[in-house]
Formats: sequence, structure tokens, C-alpha cells
Amino acid sequence: MLHLSSPEALALVFLLGGIGALTRYAVLVVSAHAAGPFPAGILVVNTLAAFIGSALVSARAPEELLLIIGGGFVGSLGTLSSLCSEIIALERLGKYGSIVLFVVLTLVTGIAATLLGNAAGASFHG
Repeated sequence: MLHLSSPEALALVFLLGGIGALTRYAVLVVSAHAAGPFPAGILVVNTLAAFIGSALVSARAPEELLLIIGGGFVGSLGTLSSLCSEIIALERLGKYGSIVLFVVLTLVTGIAATLLGNAAGASFHG
């Protein structure tokens, strides 16, 4: 297995981080046209990140894999800072109902995705 401080491991984190960021960007671009000011894209990527992260943990992936994929792809796909930025943007637009909806949907979909990811990961572990 890869040593976590090896150049190969660092390169994988860098590569997967880039792929996660590009995936997030693509979802945000597509959703911006469909959802208007509501941050549906952030909701989607954070939900997906919750699913993937919990699936990896439940599958009992090796620690190296968890850190490389979790720190790379999953870490750059879903971000708390984007969630906070969107809340501020909605507040500046006076969309207080959208803020409440966004936060509630984030919690509900995040918990649901975590539970589903947990079940999916556990099925791989046996």
C-alpha cells in the first residue's frame, strides 16, 4: 500500500482533489441555469460527498485509501465553505425562506445520503 507521505500518495490526493473540484464546478454551472438563485448545486455535491464518504468508511477501506480519496476527491467535492457562502448570498438577496429551506434540505439529504452510503459500504464489506 502507498505510504501517506510518498510522492505517489500526494500526487493522487492532488489529482483526485482536482477531479472533485472540477466535478463540483460542473454541477454548479449546470444547476445555476436550472435553479436560479437557489443553491441546488451545493446541495447536490454536498449530498454526494456525504454518500461517498460514509460508503468508504462503512466499507472499511484501508486508512490510506480513506485519506487519499476522502482528502482528495470527497474533500474538494463537498465543502462547508460553499454552503456558508451560499447562505450569505441568499441573505443579501433577502431570501430568508430559501435559507431555511436550504439548511433543512442540506441536513435531511446529508443524513439520508450518509445512511444510504453506510448501507452501500457495509454491503461491500460483507
